[in-house]
Amino acid sequence: KEDLFFNSNSKEVPMRAYVHSVPIRAGGDEGIDREVPEPYAVVDATGGTIPDENSAQSVSVTVIIRVCDDGTDRQGHMDILHAINKIYKRFAADPVLGGKYAVTYPMQWAVSDEDEYPYYTGGLLLAFDVPAVEKEDPLT
Repeated sequence: KEDLFFNSNSKEVPMRAYVHSVPIRAGGDEGIDREVPEPYAVVDATGGTIPDENSAQSVSVTVIIRVCDDGTDRQGHMDILHAINKIYKRFAADPVLGGKYAVTYPMQWAVSDEDEYPYYTGGLLLAFDVPAVEKEDPLT
């Protein structure tokens, strides 16, 4: 079952995933019912370490999660924690992504304490081992 979260149009929708950044919203007329990006997760490779030419590299990946919850009980942070836990459980059950990128620990997460009501933000910092490049054999 797919988890649903509220967006800023008060509709329950599945979370979207974007690579690097949220797309720029098109249109500028107030009367146009434009699609809103939230709830979303932005996945971005933010850096890495290559210890030497024969070793796997470690790639840092951030996942920024944003939801909208205009409820007066201000519980949007619970949606953030739910999304973080779902990502953690996915990698705890199977640490390999795409058949070759292995998540490493520790896995770090945080929930923003900024008051951006009705928006809530949190995220994870993940690291993946990426296999080393095999050297070419000039004789083959």
